[in-house]
Amino acid sequence: MHYGTIPGVTKPVARLIQGTVMIGSDKLEYSFGLLDDIFALGGNAFDAAHVYGNGDNERTLGRWIESRGVRDRVVLITKGAHHNQDRRRVTPFDITADLHDSLARLRTEYIDLYLLHRDDPAVPVGPIVEVLNEHLSAGRIHAFGGSNWSHTRIEEANDYAAQRGLQGFAVASPHFSLAVQVKEPWPNCVSLTGDANADARAYYARTGIPLLTWSSLAGGFFSGRFRPDNLDTFTAYLDRLCVDSYCYPENFARLERTRALAEALDLPPEDLDQLTIECFDISHTMGEATVASCVVFDQNAMQTGQYRRFNIQTVSDGDDYEAMKEALTRRAARIAKEEVPHPDVWVIDGGKGQVGIAAQVLAEAGLHDIVLFGSAKGVERKKGMEQIVFPNREDTVRLPADHPGLHLIQQMQDEAHRFAIQGHRAKRAKAREGSALDDIEGIGPRKRAALLKQFGSVRGIASASVEDIKRVPGISDELAERIYGVLH
Repeated sequence: MHYGTIPGVTKPVARLIQGTVMIGSDKLEYSFGLLDDIFALGGNAFDAAHVYGNGDNERTLGRWIESRGVRDRVVLITKGAHHNQDRRRVTPFDITADLHDSLARLRTEYIDLYLLHRDDPAVPVGPIVEVLNEHLSAGRIHAFGGSNWSHTRIEEANDYAAQRGLQGFAVASPHFSLAVQVKEPWPNCVSLTGDANADARAYYARTGIPLLTWSSLAGGFFSGRFRPDNLDTFTAYLDRLCVDSYCYPENFARLERTRALAEALDLPPEDLDQLTIECFDISHTMGEATVASCVVFDQNAMQTGQYRRFNIQTVSDGDDYEAMKEALTRRAARIAKEEVPHPDVWVIDGGKGQVGIAAQVLAEAGLHDIVLFGSAKGVERKKGMEQIVFPNREDTVRLPADHPGLHLIQQMQDEAHRFAIQGHRAKRAKAREGSALDDIEGIGPRKRAALLKQFGSVRGIASASVEDIKRVPGISDELAERIYGVLH
């Protein structure tokens, strides 16, 4: 089991959180057996809700925790302030009432992580943040967050908290899956999936707020039971939710593309719903201004908010192997420290040499579970002729030109190449701007910095008059004339 951390929660949190909507007092043997099995496998985080089973869900979970004596070893997550048929119920009064109910039902004095099950944008964030901080100070909850809260409302709440020295939302719990939620399964759901939610994904990538995402398997869409030709045969409530929310042509196409890549590369099909791929490339001009790129493919889309560039510092002679090694080593170190999400696959733009370097980096970092391959375009760098290269394997794989898996690899390579070139050109332009000043006698680092601060760039200096240049602190009349003469 892998574990993460949540600000305010004093225990490690299992990255697989067990939902409890299926347990109840009418099936205690099954419920306790399920919870025992999860706990034995290292699962220490359990998610409940005030609204589940009209309270029976929390009561059953509380009885199990008490009977097993494991309260200090489990991370208890529950949710309150769900809407009902009469009103939205996201008020300080309802939050407090639901919390006290949950504490009693769960037979505990505190909740490790308390989530607001829904939001009501008509209610100002101030009173909500204030009452949650009151319960935090009283020790009833150790951290709080929002389930089905938009990222803009969470940002608003956290800004309010920061301005007043209060605690903000520690986590968010939206829907996130490989399958786009075309129709929400219940009212007022919030999803991060799809092009429409790119801004939300970028916000969480930028802020690093932990995400406790629900329905990552899209209600069973990835089980293989649901096909375009049998959707009318499902009648059970949860099955119909899956059909109505996820069973659309665009999602079947996503599933097919990802399955095709997984099959081609011998990836386990059970990981399809969580397939995260990082693709790396190098860009330079005759060894000048070398930059490496890392682009991220996750949930069947390029995640631009997670892209990273690496200014290569140890290589100056155009050695692509050493440049790639530096970039991969730096990335692997961050993965090993859990500073960035753990990917499933690394794709290297290159052949056996680059893949061998990558394999060495992964081994030294202890990242043995990352699938690795390279995509070599050959001398002509012609699309459709890519060879898939694996470490410790002599033969290569060539996918047909119309193979969906190849199209995905090409998309990632093109994006990695674009992102690397963009960074390289910016770095080269900056270096060349600086060298134009460095060649002028009498300009050292301090005067160079003063000129760039005043005019923004070498182009800005060149467009300035001699009188303007003279006004920069430290620039004499003689030096101003010299600068003007060199740049014109």
